[in-house]
Amino acid sequence: MNKRLLVVEDHPIVSEALASAVMALDLFDGVETCLSLKDSLAKLERDKKFTLIMLDLHLSDASGTESINMLRETYPELPIVIFSGSYTPETVTKAFEHGVRGFIPKRSAMKIVVAAIDLVMKGGSYLPPDVIRMLGIPTGPNLTIPRETREGSAPQLDEGGEPRYHLTRRQHDVYLSLLKGLPNKIIATQLEMAPATVKKHLESVYKELGVHSRAEAVLRAHEVAVRD
Repeated sequence: MNKRLLVVEDHPIVSEALASAVMALDLFDGVETCLSLKDSLAKLERDKKFTLIMLDLHLSDASGTESINMLRETYPELPIVIFSGSYTPETVTKAFEHGVRGFIPKRSAMKIVVAAIDLVMKGGSYLPPDVIRMLGIPTGPNLTIPRETREGSAPQLDEGGEPRYHLTRRQHDVYLSLLKGLPNKIIATQLEMAPATVKKHLESVYKELGVHSRAEAVLRAHEVAVRD
């Protein structure tokens, strides 16, 4: 399958530089750019065969989570990585609450950008290390979500041989959907449950994991074990 990237960035120099660097490193078979949210939605309407979106949070026609919401509601299965020049822990956390799969600062070295994109393409999620420290989230050096964890098998055990966390099957299903970056409305539709039920399950998952947001829940994925 061809891997194609859509860069949504309203600074042409930044957009073209990113596209050229990504293509030079053979990360994607094709890269296209858009200067606005409107242009990106029009392009996606004509051509839905993109693998990943890299999105600036501050576009000329949309700001903050507005652009994330528009793209997620229309194309919920298409992963989004934020590529932003400014950020705070609150900004990053809010972006993850709205379903992004990564947050890359524009000041990051290209090797970090490449590693973050590769991580997301393999099913993981990326947050800036300084934000992880600011949020006080304990995690190892590898931020990927292991395949066996995503599929709910081969759970990690504690010293007594018991699963570290206990989630019901439905909580587990909702959690896996969260890790895919799906918004609550889409999770509800796919799992055939009410949005209020999804919210309740997420609250239970957060409580069990000892976290307070999607961003923290994503980073705890490598520790999760499930027992019905």
